[in-house]
Amino acid sequence: MGSACRRAQIDADQNPNEQNQMSGRDSGRRPTTRSPSKGKDIKKQQTLIDTAPTIARTSRIQYKNIHEQYEFDKKVLGTGFSGPVKLAVDKQTGRKVAVKPFIKAGAKRDRVILLKNEAEIYLSIDHPNIAKLLEIYEDDEAVYLVMEYCSGRELYSRLVEKKQYTEYIAAETTKQMLDALAYLHSHNIVHRDLKLENWLYESEGEDAPLKLIDFGFSKVWNPTMSRKMHLTCGSIHYVSPDTLSRSYTNKCDLWSLGVLVYMLLVGYQPFWGANDDELIEKICRGEYSLESLR
Repeated sequence: MGSACRRAQIDADQNPNEQNQMSGRDSGRRPTTRSPSKGKDIKKQQTLIDTAPTIARTSRIQYKNIHEQYEFDKKVLGTGFSGPVKLAVDKQTGRKVAVKPFIKAGAKRDRVILLKNEAEIYLSIDHPNIAKLLEIYEDDEAVYLVMEYCSGRELYSRLVEKKQYTEYIAAETTKQMLDALAYLHSHNIVHRDLKLENWLYESEGEDAPLKLIDFGFSKVWNPTMSRKMHLTCGSIHYVSPDTLSRSYTNKCDLWSLGVLVYMLLVGYQPFWGANDDELIEKICRGEYSLESLR
């Protein structure tokens, strides 16, 4: 795996040549803040999403002003490829939701492809350990993914607070993550960006269920029919040697999950390096220690 792995870089952008069988992958990282237009007629033929028949036919796509339905809070829940994830409240029901905006102005083609793919994958799945995409709004200015709101913070934050998990709690947590992953793989979906920050607790309760989020790099991939994947993506501390070598299967998710379990049990990452090159070398060689470097 040597030299190919050493030369690999972590790519932030989608490779437009890497196509997926269903049409599914995701969003983009830094937003432009613009005020959504109000009172404008929405022309469906000009939208980002309606060219994908699977999405255009679903009742969860709303071609209208999102502010008619939701009141936006000032609170920013996090940041993704498409920009800040904002808290909003349904004006009719009072339900809190998380909204991921994608600004159209200046959007590159690969980012639009990522958005379409993320939306299509999200709309096709339903599992108790995966945060739900409730609906999508689109107007002349932006596309908004309206997500289930998880108020219990990231797995990362809870681990920092606890320092490390007991074996029992780590096992219970791992089971939830495995359940979500088994579901995705059974539906030929590879997440490709499993990390502590992409697991949220539904609430602050100690027994609150975990929810997987952010399908920005996810891909529809059939293990019996598809060629190996080649896009090097994800977060460097969690990526597998095969991913770095640019020839990998859905087992890349299992490697990332292994890194997560390690971190839950010992409280720190298995692979360290003074720089990315050194870190990649250690990942490719499988060099790690159970003794903390901190």
